[in-house]
Formats: sequence, structure tokens, C-alpha cells
Amino acid sequence: MKNYKRWTEEEVQYLKINWSKKRIQEIADSLGRTYDSIYMKARALYLGPNKNEDNRNWSEDDLEYLMDNWGYLSIPALAKNLNRSANAVELKSRKLKLGPFLEAGEYITLNQLRIELRGTNSGGTYTVNQWINKGIPVKTRKVKNCSFRIIYLQDFWDWAEMNSTLIDFSKLEPLALGKEPKWLENQRRADIEKQRQFKTSP
Repeated sequence: MKNYKRWTEEEVQYLKINWSKKRIQEIADSLGRTYDSIYMKARALYLGPNKNEDNRNWSEDDLEYLMDNWGYLSIPALAKNLNRSANAVELKSRKLKLGPFLEAGEYITLNQLRIELRGTNSGGTYTVNQWINKGIPVKTRKVKNCSFRIIYLQDFWDWAEMNSTLIDFSKLEPLALGKEPKWLENQRRADIEKQRQFKTSP
């Protein structure tokens, strides 16, 4: 199991100080973290867009790639593959009316939910299938030629409270999914302790 690297106060301060001075990948390299990790933490800290990222015009190929992969890849992954800032990807998605992703706060793609809960973009197919078998309230949304699975956040929280044994909240950054239900704080704490015991057990 991949260890989750928690943020130190020094790292948080470094991120805050350099967010307006350096590109996201530069900060990631300096802290020994991934592009996705830096972007997600900056969003959780409400640091706003990184103005050092590329702001060039979009080609037809770029637009097609964005529309084809919206809802399947995380915003940081799309930004990295397109060599653009996450903010540029978000703004373009709004202009194309691709619908809310995570930041809009109404619903989230099932793929992005998996990434947020696992803290990584790799693996998790078995976990998602478990959720579906247990009735997670997923809906299908179509945008142009793309079809992707979404879940309304309130529906997710209602379902998650009844199926908390199926979900590990230990890697979910506080407020990463927006406003959180009151029960989540204790559940996250219990899951973190459970993972700690698992890692230290012989």
C-alpha cells in the first residue's frame, strides 16, 4: 500500500509563499511532490489561480482532447497533459459548457471521487465496483461525444454515511469535496487510526 505523505507546516508555508512566484511543477519538484498534490493542496488552501502558468491560445486538438477526457481524467492530469494551468483548464471547460466537475460543488464525476478518496489516480477499479454493487447513486451525463458517470455530492454523503465501512476517508483532504457533513470528522479520524495500526502491525 502506498504511504500517504502528510503536509508539514514548512511545506504549507513554502507553497503559500511561492504560489504566486513559481509554476506548479517547479513547486512540486522543490517539495518532492506530484503536480496533482500541489494543485489539490493549493485549492484546499484557497490560493486561487497560479498566474505563472501558460495562457496561450487553444488549438483544435487541445479542445478535442479536453472534451474527450473531461470527467475521465482529473483536472490536474488534464492540465499536465495539455501543458496548461489547472485554472486555464477550468476556465475553458466553463466556456465550452462542459458542466461542473468538482469545484462547482453540485456534483462530481465518479472517477474524480475515486481519486479524491484514494489520494492517487492509479488503481481503484475494484473499489468503484464495490460501491456500484452497494448502490452508490451514480447517474450518467453526456457532453458532446463523451459520456461519464457522476454523483451529486449530497447524494454521496447520504449514501456514504450508511456505507462508511466501504470507504476509507483517511486520504481525503479536509474540504476537498466542499462542505462536509458533521459525522465525517470522526470517521476520518477513525480511518486514519485504522491505517496507522495496519501499517505498524507485524
